[in-house]
Amino acid sequence: MTDIEELKGIASELAAMKGRFVKGNGELFLRTDDQASFSALEAEARSILGSESAQSLA
Repeated sequence: MTDIEELKGIASELAAMKGRFVKGNGELFLRTDDQASFSALEAEARSILGSESAQSLA
């Protein structure tokens, strides 16, 4: 799987989470399990984007 395909998959998973945000104290947040998944997906995307940047500089 290419980096672009992986990023598209991550984007799809994040978009699916949109409906899981709940409002509390005037703010939107995710429940613990969803927050953990969101953070893992974010870290994976940052890693992919970081490796892309490093490769383009080489």
